[in-house]
Amino acid sequence: MSDKRVLLVDDDDTIASLETEVLKTSGYSVDRAVNGLEAVGKLEFNIYDIIVSDYLMPEMNGEQFYKYLEEKHPEMLDKFIIVSGSISDTNFFTSRGVIVLSKPFSIKEFTDTVNNVINRS
Repeated sequence: MSDKRVLLVDDDDTIASLETEVLKTSGYSVDRAVNGLEAVGKLEFNIYDIIVSDYLMPEMNGEQFYKYLEEKHPEMLDKFIIVSGSISDTNFFTSRGVIVLSKPFSIKEFTDTVNNVINRS
């Protein structure tokens, strides 16, 4: 069983529940935040091996959250995956070399992406 911790940031309960179940089945420990602002709070008290974040969320979206990470937690930038249903939302991330997972995605694509990011040195 893995001892890897995932911070899942998504305001959509249905998608987040499915992603959480898939991650737990893969052996990961999962904490969930409903937006970037809540994720910031979790980062103050926890250490994560990877962050999977939706782009479109209330209060603090994926881009704003990533900019926070650039300033406060740069060590997490290479362990960050952004999930989005819109190509126009991803230009900011692709220009920085961030892994983008486009909706809709398969369970295999999701788990392969998470595993690849978490296992790279």
